[in-house]
Amino acid sequence: TILIQKKYEINEERFRQKLSELFHLSTNEIVHVDLMWPQCENDLNYDTFEFKEQQLYIVPEFQIVTIPFLLPELIDYQTLFPDIAKIEKDVKREMTDRNGETIFIVRWKDISDLEIQRKKNIDLLFHRNKYLFNDDQASLTWLLLNDQEFLKQLVYVFGYDKEPKINKMVLYALEKHFSNTQPQNEEILENLFAVKDCNGQLQIREGLLKTIAEETGNKQNKLFQMLKNKHSLSTFHHYLKLGLWHSGQVTGWGRIDAVSVHPDGTTDKGFFLRKSPDDYLRSPRISKPLAPGLFLLDTYCLTTNSTQQESVHVAVIAVCKATMDSVEAIHCLRITSQTTAQQFRQAVQNATESIEQMDVNSSSGYYRRKRKNTRTGNRIDTGPIHAYTRKY
Repeated sequence: TILIQKKYEINEERFRQKLSELFHLSTNEIVHVDLMWPQCENDLNYDTFEFKEQQLYIVPEFQIVTIPFLLPELIDYQTLFPDIAKIEKDVKREMTDRNGETIFIVRWKDISDLEIQRKKNIDLLFHRNKYLFNDDQASLTWLLLNDQEFLKQLVYVFGYDKEPKINKMVLYALEKHFSNTQPQNEEILENLFAVKDCNGQLQIREGLLKTIAEETGNKQNKLFQMLKNKHSLSTFHHYLKLGLWHSGQVTGWGRIDAVSVHPDGTTDKGFFLRKSPDDYLRSPRISKPLAPGLFLLDTYCLTTNSTQQESVHVAVIAVCKATMDSVEAIHCLRITSQTTAQQFRQAVQNATESIEQMDVNSSSGYYRRKRKNTRTGNRIDTGPIHAYTRKY
């Protein structure tokens, strides 16, 4: 009633759509999420009054998300329920427990700024719900100014990356943190951009990566500096498709550096590409799918050091919409691997063979994985809510 009085609009179809988009849920039951210690199983918990701002309750029956506020924190109970207010006046402020220790009771009527807190609580609930389920941009502006931690949790906990304004807020905060301090938990970045959900499926936050891609100049460079940790092969593939890859460590391959290639085949890394980019388009030496939307056109060894077990390779990869008939870009990469040349070739072969084993839709050329739907009960099964543990 409080939210409706403030012009919160209820719409069953829109609420269900947003429930799926934001929280990956399709349920009529109340779901509790502890944002401090998110788990894949979210059983109802009524002992949540400590750190209650970090407790989120999704209530489909009333089409809202809420915090476990107590009634005096939301309504003027003294005016609406004068009998209760009268009883409260007679409540003793000190009591003795069974162990003989004195307990001090704080009555609601004695909280001097309760009315101010109540207004803040109502504003918080209103703007969260008004933005989440009514797409209200004014409420988004309010949340960006007054409730940034909740917006961060939408990204961290639920993987919501569809709103560029929220993405920028999260990325800028991380960039500032990483530039000013030596973070103790550097895997936060890997878990932010690519994490496994509660079903073990890899989730790539493409919206965050696109936000970086849309930045320009020094700001983009600073944001990309955060990504120079060790990446999974899947994460590398997505960065490459978005044109974001510059350099970094990739699991199983080694250090991969982007190479600028001139039309005559010369590069900025001091070696010649054995074919020009145009020649690779006309007649690639290899044409093997590396990942959905990526084709390996060539790979060969530049140098090898058997004593140190190090080899340097060149890889030429095309970015395509679906097949080699729709090439969008060609990337040349220098790969420094702490393996022998033969071991590296085997790693590449394994990567191409794994994609070739996927089902192929012959009419479109897209590769599709078969996924088993394992949604049960109140499980948030596609939002990576157990990506990493956070403590506030």
